[in-house]
Amino acid sequence: MTLSPPEIPESYSVPEYFDDSILFIVSNPNNSSIQVQYDVGDKYNRYSWIGLFDINESDNRKYLKYKYIDSPKGTIEFNSLCEGQYDIRYFPTNARNIAASSIVLGTPIQIKEVIQEGPVLKIEIENPRRRDIYLQLYEKGIKDRVNVLYEINKCSEWSNSTSFTINVEGINGDYTLIPKYKTCYFTVWRYYGIFLIPMRCYISQGAKDIRL
Repeated sequence: MTLSPPEIPESYSVPEYFDDSILFIVSNPNNSSIQVQYDVGDKYNRYSWIGLFDINESDNRKYLKYKYIDSPKGTIEFNSLCEGQYDIRYFPTNARNIAASSIVLGTPIQIKEVIQEGPVLKIEIENPRRRDIYLQLYEKGIKDRVNVLYEINKCSEWSNSTSFTINVEGINGDYTLIPKYKTCYFTVWRYYGIFLIPMRCYISQGAKDIRL
């Protein structure tokens, strides 16, 4: 039987991390694949699946890849992946996930310097791959994105760093800056059986906590 891509109602879209009875052993045999050994016990049925997400994705409907599992215990692999920081989430049905585990492929890029001058934030990011960077600002400690400040900066060929200058006027508190790279694959958002426009994804490459 061929199963359709998972469809999660909006009311169940917020990630959960609470079932200690689910066993996940996540490893990366190389920097382009993730292997997941799982033992979900009685939390299995024929519609159970495991999804691959950006580590900071706050909407379970926006999975990057997925695989249905055919037994309560086994091993699966996600292949042909981009470097970045990922979440592996287990779904017994098309509702909330009940377990998750994180893993990093490759080496995270570093935010070297963050300087605030009044309402302006100056940020210097190492960019050894010299690729476009998408910068996001999250409220510290939660996955729900409360404010996004971004620019796409093309690194010059002679430089291994990228500079950002963004306006943070009126924003106060503890936040996390997250640089992202555009991925080599697409995700398709599904909502109540309707395919929406395929979107090229961005995947987290590191993080730095700051106070504004």
